[in-house]
Amino acid sequence: EAGARFAFHRRLADALGGFLLGVSAALLGLSLKEASWAFLGVVLLIFGYYVLWTLTAQLARYDVSPLLAYLPDLFYGALASLLAWRLR
Repeated sequence: EAGARFAFHRRLADALGGFLLGVSAALLGLSLKEASWAFLGVVLLIFGYYVLWTLTAQLARYDVSPLLAYLPDLFYGALASLLAWRLR
């Protein structure tokens, strides 16, 4: 039952995560002046999201709260907010 709850929250978090990752990538690309640094930043954003996404899947094995599926979303939402505030 805990695995089913985590899977449900994971599906919701994945939908929101794609949006937040896109917003974060766009804001990071706008904040960096050179195209090569912007590209590298976006690649690192994607890699970081994958690491957090995999970490939450591993934590699900230990019957932790299914709300940890939203950990990448919280991180990238905060990052997008910080980057948007910096661009203003």
